[in-house]
Amino acid sequence: MNKKKELTVNDMKRISNTDENPKRVHKKPTSFEEAVSLMINYRPKKNNKGRK
Repeated sequence: MNKKKELTVNDMKRISNTDENPKRVHKKPTSFEEAVSLMINYRPKKNNKGRK
């Protein structure tokens, strides 16, 4: 019962997206724990245009 996974429309879109602009496409977390750690560790860049 070893069937290869067929490519869906979403897979094709993801592949074409990574080919067009690899910098803007972010890697999707593989597991729930990884997603949680990404949310915890997420720190946006500080805006240096404000007052010091």
